[in-house]
Parts: sequence; C-alpha cells; structure tokens
Amino acid sequence: MMNRIPLTILATACLLSPIATAQSPHTSSAAFGLLQHDANQDGQLTRQEFTDGLAAQFARIDLDGDGTSTPGERETARDARRTEQVAERFAHLDTNNDGSISNEEFAARKEGRDGAQNRPRRAKAGPARMARNQPITWADFSTERLNRFDALDGNGDEVLSQAELHAASANR
Repeated sequence: MMNRIPLTILATACLLSPIATAQSPHTSSAAFGLLQHDANQDGQLTRQEFTDGLAAQFARIDLDGDGTSTPGERETARDARRTEQVAERFAHLDTNNDGSISNEEFAARKEGRDGAQNRPRRAKAGPARMARNQPITWADFSTERLNRFDALDGNGDEVLSQAELHAASANR
C-alpha cells in the first residue's frame, strides 16, 4: 500500500511551490504579466483587451459591485483565491484522481519542477492605497495601469506589439 502525505504538509508544499505557467520562449517576463490579458492569444495586446482584463481583475476584488473595493472585500477575495489555488495544486498533484497524493505522485511533481525557479514571478502592482488598507475605486485601480500601457505603446496605435513588449522588458 502506498504511503500518503498528510494534507497539512501537502497544503504547505503546494503554497510554497507554485505551478509553472506556460510562456512562449519569445515572451519576456515583463510581457508575460501583460499578456495574461491577451484575449485572442495573438501575442499582441490591445488597449481594449487590457481594459477588459483589468475590469475582470477589479470585479474579483469588488465583491458587491459598487465600484469601490474595500479592505474587507480584498481580504475575502484573497482568501477565496488561496483556497482555489490549493485545490488547483492538489488536483494537479493528484494525477490518478483518487483524492489523495501518494509519495510517488509528490516525487514525480518535484522531479518535473527542474528549472522552475527561473519562471517569471508576478510583480506586485497597484496603487499604494491598496497596501494601506483603504478603499480603492475602479478609477484608482485602472488609471495608473492604463497610463503604463499608454507609455509602453510607442507608436500610439493602442496595440502593444511584440517589439513594444520586448522593449518594455529590456527597460526594466
């Protein structure tokens, strides 16, 4: 009979070892954060795609939909996301879908992580007010980010091309 890893150890390990995210070898880590909003996956990011992605992010932290995210809403959203991430990571490790992680499944995942420490990390972005436990409006949330998009859009066509994305990462 296979040995089983206690759930508390597994949950801790899952939280400390994020699943590697697929990324094109031609896409820089700076561009990766922006390309999460590339709805049609064409490797370019339009201002509308970016705005829509920001709106979806804001909706996840503005739980009552009133246009202002309170510290309590953000805490609730953060807790829900953590719970979701643990469940996703557990499902990823539980390759035979039996509801538990064997030592073999855990070891196979660890072996598959070679080089994973080089994957891009998401930058902690956002207005300083979010860190100071104050309410934040959609305008507060989006203005700084949209201004950054506009600054990266060198030719002003409201599309971040691969060249503009690469230039952005080179300037980081």
